[in-house]
Amino acid sequence: MPRMTPLPVRPLSPAELELVQTINETWTRAKALSELKNNLQTAVEVELATLPIYLFTYYSINRLPKGFPDTALARFADQAGGVIMSVAVEEMLHMSLSSNILFSLGEQPQLYLHSPWPYPTNLPGHSKMGPNHKPLSLPLAKFSSEQLWHFLEIEYPAEADAPPEEVDWQTIGQIY
Repeated sequence: MPRMTPLPVRPLSPAELELVQTINETWTRAKALSELKNNLQTAVEVELATLPIYLFTYYSINRLPKGFPDTALARFADQAGGVIMSVAVEEMLHMSLSSNILFSLGEQPQLYLHSPWPYPTNLPGHSKMGPNHKPLSLPLAKFSSEQLWHFLEIEYPAEADAPPEEVDWQTIGQIY
């Protein structure tokens, strides 16, 4: 079997270096623990907010339309539903992991009354603007190209040099 060379670790961005320097110079262990707990609770709430959006859309898809599995439409509906459910399951896993880590730190994850309502809504801690510089408003809606755009707004990747943020973050990558 050929020996695999590990990929090199990406150097920290200027924003990440600045954050590390600030933490090293000003944070105490108590502050770091407090920040970690707050950010984990935010992560729990973000994942809790996304679940209804993905599940509502998933359940709007008729995965067994007439002609299943012989028509292109039937295969597309089945595949689209499968992909959306796989994302919902990943969100459940993220919420579970964040909750478990928070609990292991001695903090009870807060779920009750921590889900946004009513929909359409923004994500907890997210800036009020989406990646297209329009107000972020995530609806419970049926499967459509517009709803797929809302999924992209949720999962939009961070720029390589985007600063980590606790609140008012632009992308989910900035909080994680």
